[in-house]
Amino acid sequence: MDKRFVGAVLIALMAVAVITVPGVLGRRLTGSAAPALHVNPPLEIGNCLGPLNTPQELNTIVDVVPVVACTRAHSAEVIAVGRIDPVDYPVRPTVADAAFTSGPLSEQCDQAAAKFLGWGTKNTVPRIQVSFFTRLTIPGELEWRLGQRWYACELMPGVLDYPISYDGTAQNASFRTPPDAFANCADGPGETRISCREPHHAEQLTSSYGKSAGGDGNCRALVAKVIGTSDPTFNGQLAVLSRVQGGASQCWVTTTSSRYLTATLINHGSRPLPLQ
Repeated sequence: MDKRFVGAVLIALMAVAVITVPGVLGRRLTGSAAPALHVNPPLEIGNCLGPLNTPQELNTIVDVVPVVACTRAHSAEVIAVGRIDPVDYPVRPTVADAAFTSGPLSEQCDQAAAKFLGWGTKNTVPRIQVSFFTRLTIPGELEWRLGQRWYACELMPGVLDYPISYDGTAQNASFRTPPDAFANCADGPGETRISCREPHHAEQLTSSYGKSAGGDGNCRALVAKVIGTSDPTFNGQLAVLSRVQGGASQCWVTTTSSRYLTATLINHGSRPLPLQ
């Protein structure tokens, strides 16, 4: 596995605030004091999951998010489904348990995300910087006692704006146009990521290693290819900058005025910039 990729992956279970996980003792039928005696049918690779409206919904790793048609707005795509080894299941599963933030399950989700995003795929397009998290769904204690053993890895946008929702697919997003929610925007190079749907001054477009890394001149060529234009500055409205972090050379564009960008520039072409 590409160790550089591992370093770039952020796990949603680590990034969100740790809270008490509701539903650990199993679901209950409305109006009944007895737990529902059932196991959840497994999710399938390729399923899309409904929007998440609150941090509590995000952190409830034992509650299965409803499947929706991938043509509708969704919060995540299921990228792997497997069976949990009993040695990997904690006594009381919580969102911050080391069994889910590191170890075999976390590594399997990382590897599935790398494959799904197209990391390592040979192509002529620079590797587009994709902002994402991975999330696990696991059995609750009651479901585990009833024999449920499956887990699912889910890929979701890296900026947790609520509701978490996007259209389209992030498959092969490292060299194709990712959904807007997976682009990497900020108020300036290296600053905290924000949704590209929000007003912003900067966007990271590529991340390169080795001989292709380094230099504003090289970034200009890479950025031009990612945007799909011969002039990535748009007559001086943008500046192209390189920034090195963690052994990778990042290529950014920033506005040269007080005006804000309001959308990602990936595959934007030579159309007028989305400025306000």
